[in-house]
Amino acid sequence: MLISNSMKRNAIWPPMPSHLDHARSTPWAHRFTLLAMFVYVAKIADVLPPLSGLGLGKILIGLAIGALILEGGGWREGLLRNPILRPFLGIIFFVLAAIPFAIWPGNSFNYLTDSFAKEVVFIFLLILTTRTYEDIRRVIWTLVLNALVLDYVFFKYGLADIVQTPVGRNEIAMVSVMALGLLLPLKTEGMGKLLKVAGILTLIAAVLTSASRGGYLGLAFVLATFMYFRLGKKIGLTAMALIVIAYLGYLQLPSDVRTNIDSIINYEQDYNVTAPEGRMEIWKRGIRIIYENPILGVGINNFAVAEGQLDAGIRRPWMTAHNSPLQVAAEIGIPGMIIYFILISRLFSAALRLRKESHPDGFSNVGTALFIALVGYMAAGFFLSQGFSVVFYIIMAMSLSGERIISYLKARDLAAKEQ
Repeated sequence: MLISNSMKRNAIWPPMPSHLDHARSTPWAHRFTLLAMFVYVAKIADVLPPLSGLGLGKILIGLAIGALILEGGGWREGLLRNPILRPFLGIIFFVLAAIPFAIWPGNSFNYLTDSFAKEVVFIFLLILTTRTYEDIRRVIWTLVLNALVLDYVFFKYGLADIVQTPVGRNEIAMVSVMALGLLLPLKTEGMGKLLKVAGILTLIAAVLTSASRGGYLGLAFVLATFMYFRLGKKIGLTAMALIVIAYLGYLQLPSDVRTNIDSIINYEQDYNVTAPEGRMEIWKRGIRIIYENPILGVGINNFAVAEGQLDAGIRRPWMTAHNSPLQVAAEIGIPGMIIYFILISRLFSAALRLRKESHPDGFSNVGTALFIALVGYMAAGFFLSQGFSVVFYIIMAMSLSGERIISYLKARDLAAKEQ
């Protein structure tokens, strides 16, 4: 019996066992989800005043859920047992469990309903609608575009007025560093190569002009990791090339940027070491907060509140953690921090496994990109309060989806051989 071309396009071919038939494309659900990324990462509704007040995020998420139902539901089989998803669910559990015992429960609850819960729904949609190698590439390019939107905002306002925007220069630098890590190893052709080069130069320029020392370190680690992967195990050659490039680039930088870089080296005189509002003193107070609230922490988004209430007789602004692991431990407890590190460890392992894949779709480059982006997050995020950053969990969604797609493709190929 002859099978029509239209039937082949709408089904897996050759026919698959029913328990493996879960990779049906959901193009509209995926598109609406990617558009929602501009709401949660680039904050497009705040950047463009005409879009504010429209509830754009809710509209796009609603459209994505509706399209997902109409196009075939979710790719759910085995998802709850996934080794990457489980620590993510653990973090969500501790976020919820900590709220009734938080130092300011109302503040944590408002943050949950205003931001965190919506971002969690977005991440699950990203996982459920990312089903092919092409989908992952679209996620990467969308995240890069989000970073470029933030860079545009930074270039428009500059260092002096960037405080007027919903995303600060340090966060913009971190997102740019992670986007750069994703873009560097990505294979492109034709016009894509020009767009890739332009994107790389813009992202680097944004980090260098951000005056974010965490961004500088993240940039250095991303470039070093990329060069290591590109040059193989020739560590000496990689180090020499990086030193030469870094020194030549340093000489071309504006004087204020060089001053910020010098402060990383000559850190003893920096305010972060000497001032009460510097990072070293904040970290010490953060450790005290963890010591006093070890199990469930002080509640999500409450670090600054708890920090401000310490030593109330000392006048200083209430400060955020300026360190992602410290933020997680203080806000959802030491068990939550352990789960957070387990998640990071599994993401690195997944990226390395994808990097070793020889599948013709090119998952090796995706694995390299995810690994470098995680390196950028760890380096820049060590100096920022980004433990619950949606960008980090977008990397998680891509890593999880990449492994599930590879497992599906291998099962499909095996089933095809057995028929």
